[in-house]
Amino acid sequence: MNAKELIFSDRTYFMGLAMLMVICFHFVSWVGFGKFLLPFLWGYIGVDIFLFFSGIGLCFSYKKYSYLTFIQRRAIRIIPLYMVGAVLDTAITSWQDGISFSSWDWFCNITSLSYYHIGGYLRDWYLSSLILLYLTFPIAYKYVNKCKSGGVIFTVILGLLAIIFVYSATGKNMPFQYNCLISRIPIFLLGILVYDRYTDIGNIENQRYRKVMWISMVLGMMFLVADRLIPISIGFVATALIAPALIYGLAMLHRHIGKSLMRIIRFIGIYSLEFYVGNLIIHVTIDIMPSKMAKVAYYIIGNLVFALMLIPFNKLVAKYCSSLIKR
Repeated sequence: MNAKELIFSDRTYFMGLAMLMVICFHFVSWVGFGKFLLPFLWGYIGVDIFLFFSGIGLCFSYKKYSYLTFIQRRAIRIIPLYMVGAVLDTAITSWQDGISFSSWDWFCNITSLSYYHIGGYLRDWYLSSLILLYLTFPIAYKYVNKCKSGGVIFTVILGLLAIIFVYSATGKNMPFQYNCLISRIPIFLLGILVYDRYTDIGNIENQRYRKVMWISMVLGMMFLVADRLIPISIGFVATALIAPALIYGLAMLHRHIGKSLMRIIRFIGIYSLEFYVGNLIIHVTIDIMPSKMAKVAYYIIGNLVFALMLIPFNKLVAKYCSSLIKR
């Protein structure tokens, strides 16, 4: 299977690896051992890879269904998981910190309005951003369809200018959750562009993609260095620029992975949202563990256990919601 076919036919492989990268990053962030597991510190680039393939996957769905059906399918996939994570997060935080959240705070956490600082507290930027990208996807698709590669490049520049403007105006970096989203919009749009130009950029073995990949990677490395030297936070822009090269590398790695390991990676890719929400549950409960080694064991076992609990739950909810829609 060549690289072009791989991107479109085996997205679960890439998304599984992306999820594993995020889990590794959260391990060193929440448990420790960063000095011994240095590559894990860069695991958040898995978000960029995931959004790239989300852009491709959403194109398939959007072209197949009406906008209403498209939104319904996306909502059934993500909203139940989001709400379970939000309820558990809020309840456990309330218990651990002795905080009595108001009804409005609960509502904002459960509906993702807390992402916009309307109420509640910021519990997770990614799923809230994903919901926003789902809702606005038709606009993004038409934008890329009209502007092509120039639109992706312009969005990178626009994101950088927005981050710089906020810092210049306030003396502070853009709030974390907005920086994370704005910096990753270009890689999401690149996924849409790859779908839109299936026979061109979609073949990551051709010269044009390699040229774009190398230029993007060099710029990304320069931005990583700059992120260390200047007070303005542009690190997420850097990883978004490096991601296309990493995707190319993962495509080359595909042929060397054994069947058993590949099945595990694909399983994680298929149920990546369940693994992510399970990982968030660990985040809010891991400090209950009495020692660092207990945290290690809890983290490793908990990721699998929570995901395996959420998978059948979300299937049941999806089946029930689908039956209501058909009535």
